[in-house]
Amino acid sequence: MTETQARLSHRLSVVWFTDLVGYSALSARDQDRAVALVQRFQEIVERTVPREEGRIVKFIGDAALLESPSADAALQAASALHAEMGEGLRTGIHLGDVAVASDGDLYGDGVNGAQRIQTEAEPGQIVVSEDVWRRLRNRPAFVFESLGERQLKGVEPMELFQVVAIEAREKPAPVSGAVAPGSNATEAPQAASRSVAVLPFTNMSPQSDNEYFSDGVTEEILMLLARIEGLKVISRTSVMQYKGTVKPIRQIGEELGVTTILEGSVRHAGQRVRITAQLIDAATDQHLWADRYDRDLEDIFEIQTDVAERIVEALRLRLTTRERSQLSEKPTEDVEAYQWYLKGRHFLSRRTEPTLRQAIDRFRKAVTADPAFAQAWVGLADGLALLTAYSATSVDEVVDEARAAAEKALALDPRLGEAHVSLGNIAQTEWRWDEADRQFRRGLDLSPGYATGYHWYALQLLATGRLDEAVSTAKRALELDPLSLPVHMALGVALLYAGRIEESLKVLEKARELDPGYAPVHGNLASTYMIQARFEETLAELDEYSRLDPDIMPPEFVAEIREGYASAGERGFWEANLRGLGTRPDRLGPHNLLDMASACAQLGRLDEAFVHLERLVAERSAVAPQLLWEPLLTPLRSDPRFEDLKRKLGLHEVVPD
Repeated sequence: MTETQARLSHRLSVVWFTDLVGYSALSARDQDRAVALVQRFQEIVERTVPREEGRIVKFIGDAALLESPSADAALQAASALHAEMGEGLRTGIHLGDVAVASDGDLYGDGVNGAQRIQTEAEPGQIVVSEDVWRRLRNRPAFVFESLGERQLKGVEPMELFQVVAIEAREKPAPVSGAVAPGSNATEAPQAASRSVAVLPFTNMSPQSDNEYFSDGVTEEILMLLARIEGLKVISRTSVMQYKGTVKPIRQIGEELGVTTILEGSVRHAGQRVRITAQLIDAATDQHLWADRYDRDLEDIFEIQTDVAERIVEALRLRLTTRERSQLSEKPTEDVEAYQWYLKGRHFLSRRTEPTLRQAIDRFRKAVTADPAFAQAWVGLADGLALLTAYSATSVDEVVDEARAAAEKALALDPRLGEAHVSLGNIAQTEWRWDEADRQFRRGLDLSPGYATGYHWYALQLLATGRLDEAVSTAKRALELDPLSLPVHMALGVALLYAGRIEESLKVLEKARELDPGYAPVHGNLASTYMIQARFEETLAELDEYSRLDPDIMPPEFVAEIREGYASAGERGFWEANLRGLGTRPDRLGPHNLLDMASACAQLGRLDEAFVHLERLVAERSAVAPQLLWEPLLTPLRSDPRFEDLKRKLGLHEVVPD
């Protein structure tokens, strides 16, 4: 690795090139005028771009490389620049991955893409990539015209758009904490009017065991819609809680934070299927669209596509060429493979060891029936990877097959965002942090409404020390999946590790309110109270945890801790905790070693704490990265051995607060 490479950091950024048209010809005729033109160009760039929220990366003769904090800011800056320079400029704007050198210079795919897009612009034009267009297409201030898909040298083919009109915005007053150009902060969410929840379709089939099919239709429509940028689509975990509900549509809309609801029914008998669907305005109960389909089973994909397209039409969304293509493509031509796939999704959602093994079996049958079924390969990859979190299965046992399945899915469909997310999750389990980050970002770029992707990416950001980003990403996951208890847990932990303890408690208490019978929330609340030395409240939550899940939290263990606290206060609490953990190494789950190290740290037994942490890392435990941010381990952080643990995790450049 060169010294320059070692100093590079990566981020997703809006970058753009602008250059003078006809400079070479002018220079050949009149060099003095050419030099004067470049000087004027650079002066206007230096005066205009910073005023319009941009950063000048560098000048390259008659061209400039620039960076802006958002697509909106880049277009406003480019528009102001063109207004001053007249027809003598052409500009290309792109959103992509960039490597940032210590001197602020930019390199990488994002820069290359912007430069290639610029060469496609005619004099006076501002041309943007599909990714930039998607972020602004539904804002009335911008008008675009498609230039079609272009083959760009050294860059993947992409659809380009000319900026036809830009409405100048009023400048807001400066505020403290404003986002600086080049930051990783996400842009403001789209209007709430473009939001939908797909409620579980009612199973009207003669056989009750066909429920997997009606649930599958629900999820497939939901996943089609989730690939559309600018449309908020509530995730499966949250909508499935309304199965069989009698709640009014307006109440459901308020609870899920959406303004439209899709509901319907499915009747599947033999080779025939009947589907009814209706889109409803949640505030008024007004039907925006409704239809009924009586088709052969092999027409199921056309039905799902038509439903998705009618929703898009009703919400007045504009689609990219890629999004239209994804809506209309059949995932498989094999009906048997599709039914195995739907059964796999049905079991995958249940997240227990037996149901995950059933899901893996169904996905294997799906890809055997149709080896070209990309989504079934993604399901197989996710089932295998999740098995390590819900059973004693080690990463080494399944990782090769899981990675091969996800890579197979991408080989079949390079635009499948869910496959990139699967690869990100797999890389994360192997502590290949840079690869995981790249895959997650690419996956969410392709499938911007994929709640699971945001959930898993938040855990990746948490592990690698990007705590504020972890919080914002977990919040995005919760926005898309507002009733998901695991997402609440992820956000609560992210807030806790970011030092925002009271906010963490509010999130966890909200999760407890949603489902008091969900055991893990009581465990997380106990840990949070423990960090605050609120031991009575800790014990109350541990009591509830042990009642709900005595296998993970044995009641006698909680009784021992309570007795220790009663007899010797805080020190007695930690000593009883440590003794109980030590006598139950195989019963208390993967957190056992981390919890033992935490107890030792609180008791001042630092050498013992490091023994437990060394073992945690050596066993490549999924919870090992948490040692960087666990507040109870603060007494260990100044010890050189702590830095050695970070190095073994591949996180030695991460500096805990």
